[in-house]
Amino acid sequence: MIQVVFWILPFLSSAQDSLESRLIVRGFGEMFFSLPKPELSTKRINPILYNYNRSRQLRMNHVWVGCWYNAPKYRFAIAAQEGTYVEDNYPEEPLGVRNVLEATLGFRLRRGKSIWVDAGVFPSHIGFETAGSKTNWTLSRSVMAENSPYYLSGVKVSWKPNLYWEVVLAACNGWQRIYQNGKLLPALSSQVKFTQEKTIFNWSLFYGKVNTGHLLATRYFSNLYGQFFATNKVGFIIAVDAGLQHERNHYYKWWTAVGTSQYQITPKLRSAARVEYFHDPAGVLTNPLNLTTVSGSINIDYQFPSFLLLRIEARQFRNRTLPEGLLPDSTTNLTISLIAEGTLLKK
Repeated sequence: MIQVVFWILPFLSSAQDSLESRLIVRGFGEMFFSLPKPELSTKRINPILYNYNRSRQLRMNHVWVGCWYNAPKYRFAIAAQEGTYVEDNYPEEPLGVRNVLEATLGFRLRRGKSIWVDAGVFPSHIGFETAGSKTNWTLSRSVMAENSPYYLSGVKVSWKPNLYWEVVLAACNGWQRIYQNGKLLPALSSQVKFTQEKTIFNWSLFYGKVNTGHLLATRYFSNLYGQFFATNKVGFIIAVDAGLQHERNHYYKWWTAVGTSQYQITPKLRSAARVEYFHDPAGVLTNPLNLTTVSGSINIDYQFPSFLLLRIEARQFRNRTLPEGLLPDSTTNLTISLIAEGTLLKK
């Protein structure tokens, strides 16, 4: 499927999807090449990252093709995926569902009201970055995004009372899980989002049981971010994550903060820079690393006249509190990616 989608993408339309289009079929493909320094002996460049995580190999990070249908009273979505992102991010899922990017069926509670109920596998509302999307300001994902859910499964209710506010409540099958082994009560997650022309504020929460492999723990998590545009060319994102996990009669915490800026140099050329601090001393998310790290990156993107986007990024990690030999104290990655995304069908 990867090869078929990749060869179809050059013939995609670059037209924007209109609100009048009920049926939309879209495709996405991203190739990458990474040069880490120093080079590790393991297959993955960094065990806490799930994108662009192969050393000196030309690979497909993420490939998907999906169909979205919207009607006044109901809607559905189905999308399939492959790539190294799937290999690294879905290893605990059964083989039959690892290639499901999205599969939802939704209906409107009342005609004329913006209240929808959707059930299935859907993109997570936690965080400001998505998996394999060229809309992210930076090429690579933040440690914050890589260690919080990219997807959820369950039932969610979304409500947009006006153009500015959106509220989401979800009962989901755990922390980024399609299939959960064992009988667990559904986890709960929420989102409150405010959007204006140059400002976005978002607060997302998660509460529920998680299976750590040897016991059940209770996880509390908060994601808060703001996105601002100082001018039409300059934008900023500031985000803070904080988590608390209760297991074996103890509470363990982690937190992370990230600041990102973007500058639109020309209509086709833009650049972004990021600084991030990630602190997980108890190894809740990074066991056995128990990792504290400082990360910085800078990237430059070029949008070709068609649907292709070329991205180049240099990123450095300064790792602390590591058990000896698990990761170098300092690592640098140079990553190049080529993205193709567009519409296969719209009617």
